[in-house]
Amino acid sequence: MIDSKTQIERWLDECWDRMLSDPAGARLLAEQALQLADDGSEPACRAQLYAGLCDIYLGEFESAVSVLSPALKLALSKGYRQNLLRINNALGMSYQSLGRYSAAYDHYEYARDLALDANDIQRLTPPMLNLADLLFDMGHIESSELVLNDILGRDLTEASEDNLIEACILQAQILLSHVRFDDAECILTQTEAWARRVDFHYALLRCKTLRGRMYRLRGEINDSIQVLSDVLDAPLMKSESQEAIAVYLELGKAWFSAGNPKQAVAVLNDAIARLGLAKFSTLRLKILEQLAYGYQLLDDATQEAATLWEMRTIEQSAQVQDALLTVQLREYRQQQSQDQLEQKLKERENQLLKQSYERLQMLNDVAHQITMTLNFPELGQRLYRILAEHVDVHFVSLTTLHEREQQLTFRFIVDEGERITAPDIAMDKRGSHTVKALATQKPVVINDVQRLDRDHVVGTGTSPRSMLFVPLILEDEVLGVFSMQSPKPNRFLDYELELMVAISKFIAIATANILSHDKVRELNNILTQEKQTILDAQARIEHMAYHDTLTTLPNRQALQEVIEERIKANADGPFHLVYIDLDGFKPVNDRYGHRHGDRVLRDIAKRVKEALRTDDFAARIGGDEFVLLIEAFDNRKDLQAFLNRLLTVIQEPVLTDAAGIVVSASIGAARYPDNGVTLDALMHSADQAMYEIKRNGKGGVMAL
Repeated sequence: MIDSKTQIERWLDECWDRMLSDPAGARLLAEQALQLADDGSEPACRAQLYAGLCDIYLGEFESAVSVLSPALKLALSKGYRQNLLRINNALGMSYQSLGRYSAAYDHYEYARDLALDANDIQRLTPPMLNLADLLFDMGHIESSELVLNDILGRDLTEASEDNLIEACILQAQILLSHVRFDDAECILTQTEAWARRVDFHYALLRCKTLRGRMYRLRGEINDSIQVLSDVLDAPLMKSESQEAIAVYLELGKAWFSAGNPKQAVAVLNDAIARLGLAKFSTLRLKILEQLAYGYQLLDDATQEAATLWEMRTIEQSAQVQDALLTVQLREYRQQQSQDQLEQKLKERENQLLKQSYERLQMLNDVAHQITMTLNFPELGQRLYRILAEHVDVHFVSLTTLHEREQQLTFRFIVDEGERITAPDIAMDKRGSHTVKALATQKPVVINDVQRLDRDHVVGTGTSPRSMLFVPLILEDEVLGVFSMQSPKPNRFLDYELELMVAISKFIAIATANILSHDKVRELNNILTQEKQTILDAQARIEHMAYHDTLTTLPNRQALQEVIEERIKANADGPFHLVYIDLDGFKPVNDRYGHRHGDRVLRDIAKRVKEALRTDDFAARIGGDEFVLLIEAFDNRKDLQAFLNRLLTVIQEPVLTDAAGIVVSASIGAARYPDNGVTLDALMHSADQAMYEIKRNGKGGVMAL
């Protein structure tokens, strides 16, 4: 009979092995182990950790936090150091998935410090990778790259293959953010092969998701949609809600890029319905941001307003929860008494609630005002009125990035209520606060201007004492910079700065909407021009299909259709088919070259065409062969005279820069319907007449 300790270890081992492939079944094993284990024991702590990890893989992040938090307390109180490291890492994953980045950062940092203290490189890699991923998720690409390089620069012989594969995936993400598509594709291809070899299916799906993003960024929209749709259909996506969110977002963006906002909105709504996202989840917020954009494109003002309101509610909830979680983590790390912690928590909570209420009021006002316009000057006036009332601002401006010109263009400047203008700002302008905010993707705060440097200050009215420059970032894309000036010193401190950063998100959305609106209008003009270009090209192609490119005469295909229509109609009675074969043309090419030979053909073609009557038809059917369809003459004598004139015209010298070149011709004529009732029959008859001339010495005419 198996004793309880052995049974617990078996359940925990099996739980660990099944965690990725069957998180629901693995969680049941963790619960069984927890029920059998002694309270406060290390196996009980580990069972709670495994249950929390299963919740993470099931996408139940709030549940994971509720399970992992008591496990953390137990590990701290009992000194279970290895479990302490892993629990902190798992809590960081949970909070990151919930969008509570401050708490996630602290947990990853704590886990990293524990691993460094123990000099445990194998356990150092997961929290370091998660920290790099968190920084990337927060938009701090350079910091993420530094952490990743720190990992890759260490001795990774003891690191697991799964961790190394995840490092490669993060490296591909960073390369994509730097628009290094070839390098990113190379790493993705290698990583996919690696993931298949070790059956790391989750990593394989992440690689495919990144490949879908790469296709979209490269403009290969159909390929992007196909890859991302295949990823969503993968069975593992049913249990990976966080990764599924990334796939849905990418697929939505791909449909937007394909010019199909209706399909994009359908995909995003499917994400919310399918994944059952919590009401105040910041994963839901990411979906809602794209939905608001989609409803704006579809001119669905009702849905757009409802979506923006839900976004504001989620953001407020997330800010409060993030702050509370940060305080909670400090309790764990500092081991303060429960009474002191509860007192500080209440004070902090009251402060947050007050600030959140004020913030929500202002955010409501901003969101309501700025989403009602698709015009930059009007956007500037509305923002000025709101900020002048709430933040003592006397100046606002907004610039957008023009990457090709490497400069920032002012979209509006409002100084003391008046609109003014200013020249664009070059990206290499030294000392520019606007350029610095854009380059660092972080706010630039000037708390007290002691000496006004007019080279770096825009505006002619009140001298500013405080200035703030906030980069406008939407979906990892830097759109431009919004700046404010206040006559009061230290106006943009912590709370005000946090408030303005929150407002900048709505300004970024409004900016993207206006730019998209302008882009659509520009694209409509381009499409109109391209449509005309296509029509012109189609006309040229159609002309080329029925005309000889050298002489511009109709070709054999055109001759075939003209004569078939003429024979079918037979309304105009008889006509003649005239077959012309130039004599001695090959020596012209041999002696003078093809350039002069082409000149001879063009001139003769022009002469023949000019010699015809209005209703006659001429075509070039071969190298030096021409066929004419001419109206029937009243008698044979008139026909013979016409053919002789035609021969005379052909035999006139062609003047080139090499010499005066003379060629003759053998001309045979057949009459419809006497000598044939089809093109082939008439051609054969005329050809026989022409060859009769060639047998008699060339250079003549004969009519059957």
